[in-house]
Amino acid sequence: MKIWLDGNLVFDNNNNIDKNWDSEIVTLTIKKGEHRLLVKISEFPAGYDAGNFNLYFHENSFHNGGRPYGNSFEDGYDLYGNDHESFALRITDVDGKVQSDITSEFEGNFSSATYQTELTQKTVINHFQNRLDKNPENWANYYLLCKAYMKFDNSEDGEEGFANYLKSHPNSVYFNYLMAKMYAANGKGERGEKLISILDKSKTPIFRILYKEFQS
Repeated sequence: MKIWLDGNLVFDNNNNIDKNWDSEIVTLTIKKGEHRLLVKISEFPAGYDAGNFNLYFHENSFHNGGRPYGNSFEDGYDLYGNDHESFALRITDVDGKVQSDITSEFEGNFSSATYQTELTQKTVINHFQNRLDKNPENWANYYLLCKAYMKFDNSEDGEEGFANYLKSHPNSVYFNYLMAKMYAANGKGERGEKLISILDKSKTPIFRILYKEFQS
């Protein structure tokens, strides 16, 4: 995805972005007035039908094919639902409050400008990593961090860290299971199967439940 503001590239990311959370936040200072915002959501090969990818600005646009005709940016983020062909962009102040007085038009006057931007990425992953670092004795934090990595399609980045956690708890069914899930998410299902196949099922009754879930 790429975002240009007044002809200046302010965001460029080739990775998948989970749109259920504020996974990518671009912070910049913008003057009051008219500006041009251009968003490129995805790459499509030549001759490929892009489908129904729409940029939603307001509740009304959800019922009119996503056409941004003079709408405000206030509600779009919360209203697009689980439609994976949709994309929502939210504009807020520095405190995260939505700028409800912004409207959009297809045409307008703007001046080219250069912006200094600050990019915040993987906010949810970082949140659970910080929780874990502060309280490593709370095992729920490991599970939440594992799920966050997979939810964001960043499981490859999390594999090394969970391998280190497993080294610290080599006989733990819990950590073996989390590592197996990480392997499976990274296309290494056989390594995951091997990890949990050597565990003593008789000593860990919950293992059968976990193993069945892992296989499915």
